[in-house]
Amino acid sequence: MKQRLFALIATLGVASTAIAADEIVGGPVVVNVTPRTATILWLVNESGSTLTEAASNQKFSAQSVGVRKTVYTGLKAGTAYNYALPGGLTGRFKTAPAPTSTEPYTFIVYGDTRTRHDVHEKVMAEVVKTDADFILHTGDQVASGDDTSLWPVFFRIEKSVLAKTAFYPSLGNHERHASQYFQYFDQRTPYYSFNWGNAHIAVVDSDTTTAALGTEAQSRYWKDQVAWLEQDLERNKTATFKFVACHHPPFTAVSNRQGDNMHIMSLVPMLEKYGVTAMFNGHDHNYQHFEKNGIPYVTTGGGGAPLYDVDLPPAYITKKVEKTENFVRVRIEGNRATVEAIGTDGRVIDQFVMTGGAGSAAKKAAR
Repeated sequence: MKQRLFALIATLGVASTAIAADEIVGGPVVVNVTPRTATILWLVNESGSTLTEAASNQKFSAQSVGVRKTVYTGLKAGTAYNYALPGGLTGRFKTAPAPTSTEPYTFIVYGDTRTRHDVHEKVMAEVVKTDADFILHTGDQVASGDDTSLWPVFFRIEKSVLAKTAFYPSLGNHERHASQYFQYFDQRTPYYSFNWGNAHIAVVDSDTTTAALGTEAQSRYWKDQVAWLEQDLERNKTATFKFVACHHPPFTAVSNRQGDNMHIMSLVPMLEKYGVTAMFNGHDHNYQHFEKNGIPYVTTGGGGAPLYDVDLPPAYITKKVEKTENFVRVRIEGNRATVEAIGTDGRVIDQFVMTGGAGSAAKKAAR
């Protein structure tokens, strides 16, 4: 194992020498972390170009961004690692703990960081204080996924957070299934799942409208994904905690969006069948917490995009809604998970406790 890891580090050293002159414009970000592997990516400025309108002589500049990455294998589960990249960039991350680990861990959930960069910065200023083991983003990282110029802005604002944790992204409707999303996060598929200690997390692609051309192809895409999700939950039904995340929420307190996401609402019986602990969403730019048949549905879309009113909370299932910027912190200790929604001023907006259990719906108790 030691020899294998050393060989990978030596390879990184050769690559670092070759690209030492590159201007780093994004990252680093650590993705695809498992108990044994991790990938470190960073973006570099490869070249630039200028477009000039013939009639007005107005100029437009564009940047060509390249991706550098290193894949590490042979790592130890639940272990902290420090890394150094060209240009003096440093960071750290922790590998995922084994399912049998009893060490507590924390993860952060937020989304919709696509605009109002000054607000995005305020959210990150609070997130960086949490020292999270990993970040789960609920989508809409940027305003348009195919606009290369927006991604360096995202990475600049999140730099201090990403330099100390692992990152798991989701596709939002603003990513538009653009190739940049898959390249910059080394994502091979639009939906995926991973394990962290005693938790299993499935990340669903809820943006079917840009996943395929035409309603028939979009329907097939969603049908295939639903089948994948059921198989994934079946394979991991004994996990203490089971979380599902995607961009679009099944329930909302935003009146003009109610009934928009019937494809996500159709997943609710499956989530109940497999005793999913909670679902995390974005898309609505506020904080919302609902509970239906013992499962919390948490919308944390307050990462920077313009806020939406919470003007029509659904009857009987609403626990807490607020028009505010926010992120969610989940602290897991054994079979107990404490969830806190936190504002840009550090205020605790909402708090509740979930108790994990395998094979049936987990018990939740409001605090």
